[in-house]
Amino acid sequence: YTGYLTWKGDSLQLAFDLDPGKTTEKTGNLLADIGSRHRYSEIDLALTKKGPQAYRTISFDKEKFPVGLISSAKLKLAVVKTGGKRNVLLIYEAAIPWKTLGRFKAPGPGDIIGIAATVNDLDSPKQRDPSALGIFELKNPKKFGILVLGAK
Repeated sequence: YTGYLTWKGDSLQLAFDLDPGKTTEKTGNLLADIGSRHRYSEIDLALTKKGPQAYRTISFDKEKFPVGLISSAKLKLAVVKTGGKRNVLLIYEAAIPWKTLGRFKAPGPGDIIGIAATVNDLDSPKQRDPSALGIFELKNPKKFGILVLGAK
């Protein structure tokens, strides 16, 4: 899968909330409410038939940070495929600049960031959706893990 559908195959879904604890609008539509957060975004990473791709699926500012494919100039991504036919291992290495997430200066000691991730695994074309293992709840920033940044 490519583009918006990268999550349907082997992929990583990463979510970032640069303003954890900030209140959101309550419209009854979970995805719309999440999108109203000040600086929340979701980025999917995958090794596709077109090579490694990073695709922003949720954005807090669709003009400055559009939903869509993220260029390699804005997000460095390498995916190495190892193993045999039956035992494939994908190793992801990504460098996501703060600016790509919506932060125009590097955070400092004591700053906090909300994070969540899901690993999607599609073993067979007959699978309707991939198997998924989540680290924190991807679609609910209130349940993200909190990363507290320390000093150098």
